[in-house]
Amino acid sequence: MATADASPVEVAQIAAAAAAGVPGVVGFHSGTVGEIATYGGGRRIEGIRLRPGSPPSIAAYLVVAYGQSLHDLAAAVRQAVAGALAEHAGPGFALVAVDVHIADLRAAGTQGAGP
Repeated sequence: MATADASPVEVAQIAAAAAAGVPGVVGFHSGTVGEIATYGGGRRIEGIRLRPGSPPSIAAYLVVAYGQSLHDLAAAVRQAVAGALAEHAGPGFALVAVDVHIADLRAAGTQGAGP
C-alpha cells in the first residue's frame, strides 16, 4: 500500500486525473506493449508508474499537444500532481518526485494516444 489512506492504484488515479487536467496534456503513453502502468485491484492506470520507496515517486508518461512549451508543461504537471496528492492521498502520503516523460506529440485535431 502507498499509505494507510490510499492504495497504489488510488494514488495513480489521483496523479492521472491531475496530469490530465493540465492544458496541453492530451493523453497518456503506456509503452510499446502496455508496460507503463500501475496495476492493482483488477485495475490498470495507463501511463502512470508509481515507484515504491520511502517516500515513493511517480513517473507520468504523457502525450502532449504540439506547440506547447515542454518545459513549462512539465513544470505544470509536476505542480498539479504534487498538489493533488497532497490534498487527496491522505495525511501520511509523502512524495519524493514527479518525473514527467513526454512520450509523444500530437498535432492539433488528431486523435489517439500511444505508440
